[in-house]
Amino acid sequence: MNALMTDELIGKFAAQLGPLGAPTAFVPLGQQAADGSMAYVFLMTFADKTQLHWIFSLDKAGKISGLYAKPVEAQ
Repeated sequence: MNALMTDELIGKFAAQLGPLGAPTAFVPLGQQAADGSMAYVFLMTFADKTQLHWIFSLDKAGKISGLYAKPVEAQ
């Protein structure tokens, strides 16, 4: 894991997502290279119908360099 991804940061991320339970769907949406990293985007759906765009990136060494979850806006 990249030095920027601390155990504390991962714990906060898990605490925010934990109440949603296990995803019922995890659909890949795409990937994009940026600044030497590769970002991957997934659509996560949960039992209560909450949907999040889950984005993670890997650095050149293949280590996790970023995690981000963003609610999908209603259309």
